[in-house]
Amino acid sequence: MAASSMSRTYAYDNGGNMVTITSIKNNSFDRRIVLKYNKDSKLLDTAMITLKDGTQETRIYTYQSNATVKENIYSGNDSNSITYSWTGGNMTSAHSTRGINAFTNVKYYTDMAFQEGDFNYMNALIENGYVPVGKTANLVQCNYSGNISYKFNSNGYIKQVSSVNEGYPTVTYTYEYTCK
Repeated sequence: MAASSMSRTYAYDNGGNMVTITSIKNNSFDRRIVLKYNKDSKLLDTAMITLKDGTQETRIYTYQSNATVKENIYSGNDSNSITYSWTGGNMTSAHSTRGINAFTNVKYYTDMAFQEGDFNYMNALIENGYVPVGKTANLVQCNYSGNISYKFNSNGYIKQVSSVNEGYPTVTYTYEYTCK
């Protein structure tokens, strides 16, 4: 099986309040995501997604409190709503109107603060090109995909993160930092 290639281009408009992410997979258009941010709060207001088959989806974010964000998702005649909740700075639930809670098995390290190399953060960034909802206070220790471990470089930055779940392949991300 040949490896697939993926590239993303990020274009910033409207004084930095809008980002267009264009993804190319195997030399063909894969998806375009237009992110619009609130000028005052710098929080994500909407994500408009166009897939290679022409399907369009709109996600609207409502910040109900410091501990709750609601994501309304519209695609054609279909809609869904996900309410994300935080406790003690860590995301503890993501309840969908379809009855799904993807955060049922999430646990956090109590002695390691969040970094952008966090496993859940990186999965969202790799899958979407952006992270749809906020960060957590601590690094994820365990989630639906298994136990998560981190290795750090001499500066304290994550250099590798692995997720191990019995019966599934280990997922490992290795980071390389370039200082300018």
